[in-house]
Amino acid sequence: MVSAESTTNLSARRIKMKYDNFNSIVDKMMLYEGGDMNEEETVEFFQELLDRRLINSLQGHYQRTAELLLELGHIDLRKGQ
Repeated sequence: MVSAESTTNLSARRIKMKYDNFNSIVDKMMLYEGGDMNEEETVEFFQELLDRRLINSLQGHYQRTAELLLELGHIDLRKGQ
């Protein structure tokens, strides 16, 4: 049987994971916007944004850049996108 304490700990870990993922994206956005990413990091960042389905909730610049990277074959639409 699962105790209430272990359920609470699991919930806290899930919330922390979501918060850490959010911080990771924001940190990467700051690096990108500051011009502190190389080409490979930029492509990986945009692939991650596309994979997480965040592109359409961001500024138009992100959407246009993702569209260009898609057209050039640097990033890919994956199953379900």
